[in-house]
Amino acid sequence: KCDNCKKLIAVEGCEQYSYISFSCVGCDNLESLKGAPNIIDGNFDCSYCKKLKDLKGSPSIVFGNFSCSNCNISTLEGSPKFVLDSFVCSSCNNLRDLIGSPIEVSSFCCNYCKGLITLFGITNKIIDVLSVVNCPNLRNILGFPERIGTVIFKECPKVNDEYIRKDFKSDYKQYIGDATNSKYLNTVNN
Repeated sequence: KCDNCKKLIAVEGCEQYSYISFSCVGCDNLESLKGAPNIIDGNFDCSYCKKLKDLKGSPSIVFGNFSCSNCNISTLEGSPKFVLDSFVCSSCNNLRDLIGSPIEVSSFCCNYCKGLITLFGITNKIIDVLSVVNCPNLRNILGFPERIGTVIFKECPKVNDEYIRKDFKSDYKQYIGDATNSKYLNTVNN
């Protein structure tokens, strides 16, 4: 664990397998994840690393959560292939799409991504929850996952209900709307 290390610019030299969680939260000068462990038995958290521009060098497999929230990344390329719990890229305002997302995750959260305009590239299989909240520039949901548990859309004003209904596959059950004009979509796959 090296949270808030002001001098850390790289994570090279780490063991390639970590039996515990790995955290470099708030390392202001961290520019690269190259050399990070390849497999993480717990959680991997590189949130609040403002100089981090991409996820190249991330672990391939994370058995817990993976979070890169509040970073200046402009792409998810290099992210883990498999995250057995939650993949969180919230408040990454330079993300325009989700190309490079993991192959499979339990939950996917991309809340408060002000630059996000499309879900294109998103993980194809989300076992539990997809949360997309307060992404004001999100215009479409192209590339919507084929397999998913529950979807939460809220405060994404440029994605209208008609577009959501048209873009969803017919085997999804949908519920849209509440008193605050939020969009909640509960989906069930058989």
